[in-house]
Amino acid sequence: MDIENQGPEALLLHLREEASNPEDRVSIISTMASQYVSYHEFAESLNSLLFHLIKMMSFSTFQEVLSYFSGSLKKVFNCEEARIWLDDKMTGILMTYSEKGMALKAMSGRGLLGKSMDSLQALNSK
Repeated sequence: MDIENQGPEALLLHLREEASNPEDRVSIISTMASQYVSYHEFAESLNSLLFHLIKMMSFSTFQEVLSYFSGSLKKVFNCEEARIWLDDKMTGILMTYSEKGMALKAMSGRGLLGKSMDSLQALNSK
């Protein structure tokens, strides 16, 4: 049943006429409620991320952007640390800033962070 195209009235009609078994009704309503909660959580995270991207447009330096995101991304992704790294191909150095504005550097192509950057995959370490 596609509620978006057929509307809520079609769902109620379907529940009344075709899902006469109470277990079927409970299953349908449970599935819908679960999908709604998942959609709602996703929408909240997306809105938060868009807010942060719009705020980022007001910054004038990379240091401001990276420091801001070090603090705000961990809330968006519900994690302890989240960083955006700049990869300077000329020097081979990866660089970011902490929430407090402290510069953090690593060698490009080396270690866990370097391998993560080379593979274009997020790093999830503990």
